[in-house]
Amino acid sequence: VGGFVSMFSMISATLVASTQRFLTYELGKQKNNSSQTVFSVAMTIHVLLGVILLLLFETIGLWFLNERMNIDASRLHAANWVYQCSILSFLLNVIRSPFEASIIAHEKMSAFAYVNIFEALLRLGIVFLLLLTIKDRLILYSVYVVCISILIFVIYVIYCKSRFEEIRFKFINEKSYYKDIVSFAGYNFLGSVSMVLSRQCVNVISNIYFGVVVNAARGITTQVEAAINKFVNDFSVALNPQITKSYAQGNKSNMMNLIYRGAKFSYFLYLFFAVPIIVKTPIILQLWLKIVPDHSIVFVRLALVDSLITTLSYSISTGAMATGNIKKLSIWIGIIRICVFPVTYFAYELGFEPYSAFVVLIIFDVILFFVRLIISDNLIGVQHKPFIYRVILPISVVSIISFSFAFFLNKILVVSNLFQLLLFVVISCIITIIAISLIGFDALEREFVVGYIKKIVGKK
Repeated sequence: VGGFVSMFSMISATLVASTQRFLTYELGKQKNNSSQTVFSVAMTIHVLLGVILLLLFETIGLWFLNERMNIDASRLHAANWVYQCSILSFLLNVIRSPFEASIIAHEKMSAFAYVNIFEALLRLGIVFLLLLTIKDRLILYSVYVVCISILIFVIYVIYCKSRFEEIRFKFINEKSYYKDIVSFAGYNFLGSVSMVLSRQCVNVISNIYFGVVVNAARGITTQVEAAINKFVNDFSVALNPQITKSYAQGNKSNMMNLIYRGAKFSYFLYLFFAVPIIVKTPIILQLWLKIVPDHSIVFVRLALVDSLITTLSYSISTGAMATGNIKKLSIWIGIIRICVFPVTYFAYELGFEPYSAFVVLIIFDVILFFVRLIISDNLIGVQHKPFIYRVILPISVVSIISFSFAFFLNKILVVSNLFQLLLFVVISCIITIIAISLIGFDALEREFVVGYIKKIVGKK
């Protein structure tokens, strides 16, 4: 029940990205009161969205929960508690989105990180609190989650109102502001929905053709993939405002450098984790799960390869989004991602193995990368040759060296316990760092990274 409600969180995530883009753009132009106007419009849109979704949740959603879902009668009371608490948490997250976007737009990433860490610790803490009671733990868990949502909402509001001048609401009558943000969010939402639908539909047909064992393997793969993606996504969140501000200021040269470096750094950050996991997937899953579901090993390896490909697109997409003209890009993303489902279906019909779904996904993500590159060339001038020379060529060489050495090390180093696995990970990571430093980075990038490390060490 909670998962059904949280599925709508992609709406909130899309609006955060949209609001952050417009706020960052206005901050980059440094116009008086323009950022306050964007914030006020965003707040109005979010509140209206919250009201509309609340009406849908409390009518159609409530009817579906009590009349159509297969829930034991003795637990229906608890299910309703979960449902109502999930709605409240979701609505609080929707309304806090403009505040979260403001923090990102102002590049206050330390505050953003601290709040996220605090929220994660609270969510861990409530699990331990459940051990202290014998009452209905499901209901209590839902109530605790709502309390956390309220607390985090209050923290965001207080922090933003005390730090940022534009966090002052005023009603805006000009329709053009609403049209721009809603249109941008709508096209951005199209790309997000297509990704969710393609993956969920593939999960359904995987279940139909191969049963729940394959679903279990896909679930494990998603957890591994999401854990690494978190690091790369947080890096992208920190980089995005700089790209948008450079575009708003008309500094195309700096924007191009940020896009090239963002693509390269995101890839290397992911590669750092992916190399040891891909090479040692069997032992990692065995130590983690004890009993490893069939197909999990090949699923995890292919999923990480796919994620390596998609990381190259993050900064390119941000550059395209900075223009505000994402209609063409979003439509193409939607079309290509939706194609994953029917092609996977036909592959299964023809008798291909379960992992063929990931092969199809990789093929279409490669196609999508080049589509992004072509469209971004037309929008902002991300030219093919400089991108291939500055990004694709160095990351390819580093990847070949890193994986070759890791597979060679895998042949000569026997790993049967956690200590040996950690030794393998440390050695392979050191080789990857050396390859990145000597081959992956140019002189300016090495200087930038060394300076950043010295800055962090100096603070401590």
